[in-house]
Amino acid sequence: MQNRGKVLLIALIAMSVSAWAQTSTNSSSSTPAGPTGEQIHALPVNVVRSMLLVPVEVNKAHLTFVLDSGGGSGYLLDAATAKRLQVQLRGEQVTRGAVNDRIPLRLAQDLEIAFGGRRLAHQTAGVTDFGAASVYLGTQVDGMLGAQVFSDAIVEIDYCRGRILLRDSGTGYFPADAEAVPITMVAGHFAVYATLDFAGAQHLAGMLLLDTGAGPTEVAVTREAALRERLFRRNLTAVELPSLGGKFRARILAADRLHVGDVVLEHVQVYASENEAGGFAGGEYLGVLGGEFFRRFVTIFDVPHNRLILLPNRRCEPAGSAAARN
Repeated sequence: MQNRGKVLLIALIAMSVSAWAQTSTNSSSSTPAGPTGEQIHALPVNVVRSMLLVPVEVNKAHLTFVLDSGGGSGYLLDAATAKRLQVQLRGEQVTRGAVNDRIPLRLAQDLEIAFGGRRLAHQTAGVTDFGAASVYLGTQVDGMLGAQVFSDAIVEIDYCRGRILLRDSGTGYFPADAEAVPITMVAGHFAVYATLDFAGAQHLAGMLLLDTGAGPTEVAVTREAALRERLFRRNLTAVELPSLGGKFRARILAADRLHVGDVVLEHVQVYASENEAGGFAGGEYLGVLGGEFFRRFVTIFDVPHNRLILLPNRRCEPAGSAAARN
């Protein structure tokens, strides 16, 4: 249980990272691949502990980044990687992390970043330490791609097959048997309305941020929500895990059901935060949906049309769980 939770906070080091002013030039060429002629690019992905590791070029160097829908609209670059690439750091910005309200980041400017058929010039990245993530995942993690990727394209993620497709944002792609859930912007992040059912007829409802960087967790709720709903009970397993700017402290409990639109998941694990600062202290949202939720589906982020599309993918459901549509 503790190992599983450790990735959650490693992945959330970028939570609530601010957007940096950027200008971009897309110098790549697209290849028509869809039946209606839409542009589709495949983004290779290595799924490790329900985290998405994708190849990225920074100034022509081949690197590995985490694809994080909850990581703000900017980019993050590992401090050791920035030093190896001899990237000059020319400024500093304070951002909010998962467990800390003030985290300084050095800024690397005028970078060329390429991934998934895109080549973007004059980009800015925040620089921080990804060493803990690299050690735990057993592979080098050089940085993070944030939410801008999801804003610019329709992003289809199949965790089971290890496949990501980037489709033109102008297409109306919608597979048969899928369920669409409206996406709302909350505190600068993508979010959906959801309800958790606990034993004893207890219900918890609100907006959950969509966070592919949250790794192997299904749901995590803020301390504010956990206190309000009296989720902290005796004999709950406690975890204390490292995170950017401090440690994440939580209690682990189980929900009978999770409702997201017309999709219902049973036997869902929930992390209840005990942190008094940072993104998990509280805010306009209830908490986050993480990678262990998304892997149950072929998950399609259709942000250009304000919808999350969920296509059941039963081969990837966690053991002992069940997913159904009303």
